[in-house]
Amino acid sequence: MTWPGPAAVIVRQWLPAPPEAVYEQWTDPGNLAEWMCPRPARCLKVEADPRIGGRVAFDIEDAGQVFRVSGNYLTLDRPHRIAFTWSCSTWPDPTTQTIVTVTIDPDGAEASIMTIEHTLLPPALIQQHAHGWATIALQLEAAFAQTRAGKPQHSSQEPTHPASASTAFSVSPQKAAAATLRAIGSPKAEIVVSIGPDRLLKALMDYFPGLGPALNRFSGADKLMTSVADYRQATRAYPACHNNSQPA
Repeated sequence: MTWPGPAAVIVRQWLPAPPEAVYEQWTDPGNLAEWMCPRPARCLKVEADPRIGGRVAFDIEDAGQVFRVSGNYLTLDRPHRIAFTWSCSTWPDPTTQTIVTVTIDPDGAEASIMTIEHTLLPPALIQQHAHGWATIALQLEAAFAQTRAGKPQHSSQEPTHPASASTAFSVSPQKAAAATLRAIGSPKAEIVVSIGPDRLLKALMDYFPGLGPALNRFSGADKLMTSVADYRQATRAYPACHNNSQPA
């Protein structure tokens, strides 16, 4: 069955790679195994047969539970668009079919804006999948960043001490702050807009010690921001720092 409602998750992420490289990540099972499962979950097995009607499937272990996500490719428009169905064995109705669409737009010669849109989700699953896709998008960005730095991609294991941006994603809190500000303040990049980005930004601040103060330094704010509302207020107070590009 499919869910009749309009419920959707939308995540946009800037990536330091051209569309062709991003597309390759989404269609190669070895690449998918590195970043597709939101940590601490692990991909145990990945199937990807990138042709219309071909199978895509993930065997996933999370907190001792093993389950399967599977679907079939609907669209393969290299290097700009991929779509596939998505069902999960742990859902109340495992036959429910939802649709994941990945759109890849160039951002200059060596970067891309990736949009993940997950539609037809039952409302009770929206928040869970918003968190999952936001985490996956960051993991893919980190994989590209590490590859460009000459480092191997992150293993599927959760960092032993996920206490800082540098251990979690191999970037400094300052770079994480800059990326967060871009995602909040740019008209071409949002953070999980469908469930309200306040909670995600707060989660980022909780996860990355030093991110809040770094955000303040980048924005010119004189107090600790803990939500997107705080960021927008700082934007209004210091418009020169943001080029008046805050979202509506």
